[in-house]
Amino acid sequence: MFGGGGYEVNPGSGNRNFWQAGVAVARDVTDELQLGGEAAWQTADTRGGRSSGGVDLGLIDKLGGPVSLLIAAGPSFSGGQTSYHAYAALRLNF
Repeated sequence: MFGGGGYEVNPGSGNRNFWQAGVAVARDVTDELQLGGEAAWQTADTRGGRSSGGVDLGLIDKLGGPVSLLIAAGPSFSGGQTSYHAYAALRLNF
C-alpha cells in the first residue's frame, strides 16, 4: 500500500492552484505480475471548476530486464458526471 499527495501551482488565466491525493494497493501475483487498485482525488483546477475523483484497476508486468508494462483504467467522477480513462506505459527501471 502506498500513496501521496500535494499542492500544485497552476498558473494561467482562469486556472487555480489545487490539492491532490491518492492511495493505491498492489499485490504480487507472480514474480513478474503485480495487480492493484487506486483511488485519487483533486480539488478544482480552474475558476468555477469542480473537484474530481476516480478509481483505477491496473497491473504491472515485468517484461524482462529493466522493462515493465503498466496498464490502468477506470472511471472518474466530477460534478455528477462520469467519464472513463485508460493508461498504458513502458517503464524502465535503473
